Order: sequence, then C-alpha cells, then structure tokens
Amino acid sequence: QALQHDIELILQIGLQINAEHDLDRLLHLTVQAIRESLKYSYCAILLKEGTDLVIRAVTEYPEAIVGKRIPIGTGITGRCAASGVESLVADVSKCPHYVHLGHEVFRSELDIPIIFRGKVLGVLNTQSTLTNAFGDRDLHTLKILGTQIGVALYNAHIRGQLELVQDIGLQLVTIVRTEELFPWIVRQIRDRLHHDSCAILRVEGD
Repeated sequence: QALQHDIELILQIGLQINAEHDLDRLLHLTVQAIRESLKYSYCAILLKEGTDLVIRAVTEYPEAIVGKRIPIGTGITGRCAASGVESLVADVSKCPHYVHLGHEVFRSELDIPIIFRGKVLGVLNTQSTLTNAFGDRDLHTLKILGTQIGVALYNAHIRGQLELVQDIGLQLVTIVRTEELFPWIVRQIRDRLHHDSCAILRVEGD
C-alpha cells in the first residue's frame, strides 16, 4: 500500500510538472505537493545561480525567505549541491555542517541533488521536526522526483531561451536606434537567463 501511494504521488507530481509552463509556479506547486503528500515539516527547492544556491520555492516559511542565497559547499544543502550526492541526516544537532534558517526547530534533513544530464541544477531540501524522520522509502521517492524536477527545469530553460530569441527578433525590426536596442538586449539576456552581467562589444578599428 505504501509503494502504491508513492507511485501515485510520483505520477501526480510528474503530470503537474509537465503541465505547468511557468517556472516559479511549477516549483511552488511541487514543494506543496511533496510536503502535503509525504507529511514533511518543510520542503524547499533551491537552484544554482553562479556560486550560490538560491531558494526559489518553500513551504511553511514566510515568502521573504525566497531569494535567500546559500554558498555552494555551505551547510548540508550546499554540500549536497557541491558533491551531487544525496545527504540524509538523522539528527541535525549532531551535524557540524547544519545551517539553520528561520524560527522552526528541525531535527532531521534529507537533501536530493536535482541533476539533468550529469549537471547539478539545484537541490530538493526536506526537513522534519522529528529525528530519524527519513528512511530508504523517502530517499527512493525523492530521488525519482528530483529527476523529474531536473527534466522540468531543463525544459523550462529551453522554453525561456526560445522565447528570448523570439522577443529579441521582434525588437530588432522595431527598434532602429542601437543606443536603445543594445541596452534592452543585454538587460533581457541578463535578467531572463539569470546571468550576473551581459555586454555587447562593437569592433572599432583594431
């Protein structure tokens, strides 16, 4: 019966992921479904941006925590992102790497790297107010869900790139002045592809 429940959960979240095209909504719906179905105290998805993990969706915490950055390699979650290996901690009070966020007191933690084609895209983070809350069943189920989230993130990235190319193509024929066009293009590339900076360099002489 437990196995049947897990299979149904995986199918339900998989269908939800494939049907949703807005990335932020997709991530929010995913953490809500995982927490409610598996009865965890906390669930979050953090995505890699440069040398940091950024909290993109979270349950049971104020929305203000969304956007908080954790350096890769820091804490249990950051070390999971750095190694690309899942991490199950039965009692976080005995783990020197644990980094506490917020006011809730958690006792155990399970982190699953979100990987697509060998590249770590982020971490699926779950925590519980109970010690020894996670077992092999949780590990197996969340690893499958982590794979599904990885595919969804890749698809969302490709859609975003195609939409960006389309939007820039439209602006190329409507904005004539390069002093207006070029700043608009670099802003779009920087913001929509989540880069720290972007520039267009023009050749002048040598």
